[in-house]
Formats: sequence, structure tokens, C-alpha cells
Amino acid sequence: MELDRLFCIDRYGGPENFCDREAELSRLLEMFKLKRNGVLYAYRRLGKTGLVQHFHNKIGSDKKVITVYLDIMDTADDSEFVNKLVSACLMALEANKKGFIKQTLEFFGQLRPSMTFDPITNLPNIQLDITTPTQVKLSLDALLNLLSKQNYNFQIAIDEFQQIAKYESGTVIDATLRSFFNKAANIHYIFLDSERHLLLDLFKPDKPLFSAVEMMHLGYIPFEKYFEFIKKQFQRAKRSITDDAIKEILDWTNCHTFYTQYFCSKIIGTNKKKVNLALIEDIKNEILFQYEVIYVNYKKLFRKIQWKVLVAIAKEGEVIEYTAKAFLNKYKLSQSSVNQAVGTLVKKDMLIEKLSADKSRYMIYDVFLWRWAERYG
Repeated sequence: MELDRLFCIDRYGGPENFCDREAELSRLLEMFKLKRNGVLYAYRRLGKTGLVQHFHNKIGSDKKVITVYLDIMDTADDSEFVNKLVSACLMALEANKKGFIKQTLEFFGQLRPSMTFDPITNLPNIQLDITTPTQVKLSLDALLNLLSKQNYNFQIAIDEFQQIAKYESGTVIDATLRSFFNKAANIHYIFLDSERHLLLDLFKPDKPLFSAVEMMHLGYIPFEKYFEFIKKQFQRAKRSITDDAIKEILDWTNCHTFYTQYFCSKIIGTNKKKVNLALIEDIKNEILFQYEVIYVNYKKLFRKIQWKVLVAIAKEGEVIEYTAKAFLNKYKLSQSSVNQAVGTLVKKDMLIEKLSADKSRYMIYDVFLWRWAERYG
């Protein structure tokens, strides 16, 4: 039993260590089968990347399918995006057809391709000489034409796709990719997003991808499903855990995937054979202490009113009407200052704004910050 795979945080631990998402997986499989390109969006750390890796694991068993995953968070312009996409696609093909990269570099000849090797991973990196929007289009055209001629079905997942909306020089990535949706029938795309305001900007009516992709929201794993998963994983590790302890873990972490997985991983790390509420309290204290240096710094960096509002929301857990008289009076706040503070905290991704048809709900994004502010704020 590999204990480090029971509650994975930043990597995929295999299907046996994956919790639920059965409906979401079925929908992704259907979208891939019927070639409906899509956007998978969710709050950060809810498991988008893990779900895509689970999806890739499922379809990757077909020898006629090649899966490609890339995270573009660290890209600053179209040329960096293209170089990353080209490298990811060619490396995926190289894994199936040895020598493929060297054979096809001439395909990008006019863009003066060069190949280097990462000194740590020893994986190849392809660099194209791209300086203009025209060259961006040419390089993407070359890549997608190359893929369309292969006897494989490609599933390309692009994580943090909203990053292209931040490129200071603008972007032609979305328009160029869109132009190939109908030309390359063997390429399927999933775009992963986590910043709602940028997501809305990329897919609004005057943008190239508007109505060209299927929107798929990833929510929280249901309490009951997570409860059974945690119980099963502890049994596999030959540890006993009480029902009350599991309930407290899920309540305290709000079933937010990263925080729940992290909490359970901390418990596994104690090597305790019996997990009860007393141990849960010890883990809570340990987590809050280890993050304290960060949260104390937040307190210093925020304006006083912003921190006061954040603490008030932490103590409430979730706030629907932050301008309601009862809320304002309880925490000695004024309506005008709260309006401004909430707007700033949402923009800084410190608060989650849950939109609904009637009223928005607000809660703290970072669950551990929520619990620290609730206790020490």
C-alpha cells in the first residue's frame, strides 16, 4: 500500500484513489466521443486538473487516442503559448512514435525551430522563432495540420486557459484555434478555467469561442460520497476512523477538494492507527499554526476595513446579504465601506462569489484562511 497515493493533492493517484466525479467523467467521455469541445470551470483547488487526468487515464487505454495536457499559467504572450502547445503535442506523439520530433521539425522550417532538453526532466523543449501575430497563426496552422494528418484521435486539455486574456499584447489564440474546430475532426479540446471574470470575457458574444464550446461547471464533491471515500481509504491503510471524525473533517474543510485531501494526508502522516476527534483537533491546530505566518501577513497588507469584513464573513461562514442591517450592526460596519471592501476582496480572489438567479452568496476562498480568521481574526 502506497500511503502517499491515498489522498493525493497535486498529482493523480490512479482510479482506485479517485473520489466520485462519475457524472462529470461520463459527460467528458460523451463530449470526447461526439467531438463537442468544452470548457471545464470551477473554483480553484476543486479538482479540475485531477478530473482531467482521470479522464485521460480512461481514454488513454485506447491505442488510437493521444492525450495532451498543458498548463499555461506561466505564459505571458501568444508565442510562449504556441511553444508550450507545440512541445506538449510533439512530446505526446514522440511517446507513441519514437523519433517523431526529429522527423517533423522541418514541418516548422520557416519558423526556425530548435530543440533543447530540460536539464532536470531530460524532456525535449521545442522553440519556434515567433515574433508577430502572423507567425503565431502560421505556427498553430502548421501544428494543427500536422495533427490532423495523424492516424490518432487527440484530446488536448489546456489548463488555466483564462491566462490568454491577460496577455498584454492581446491574443489571436482563441480565434486561430476556433478556425480549426471544423478542419481537424480528430482533435478535441477541453479548456480549463478558474477565474470567472476572465472566463466570461473570453466567451462573451463578440469573442471567437462564443457558442463554440460546451460549458461544464465542476462543483463540490457531495458530502455522502466524500464520507464513504475517506472511510474506504482509511480502511485500505488499515487505520480506524470514527464517523464523527470524518464528519468533522468534511465540515471543517467544507468538502473543498484540496483542503479535504490535505487534511486527510496530514492524518495519514501521523501513523496513528486510531483516528478520533481528539486527533482531528490536533491536526486543525497544526495546520493553522503552519499557515499563520502567511495569514498574519495578509492582516498587515489589507486595509483595516477589508480585514474586518473578511473576518466577519469568516465568522458567518457564508453571507448572502452583506448590506443587511443585522449583519452590519453585528460587526459594526457601514454599508458603503462594506460594498467597497467586498468588491476588492472578490477581485483579489479572497472571497468566492456564488452567483444564483436571485441572490449572490459570499464566502472565503481559502478554507484554512477562513478557519484561521474565524478563530484568531
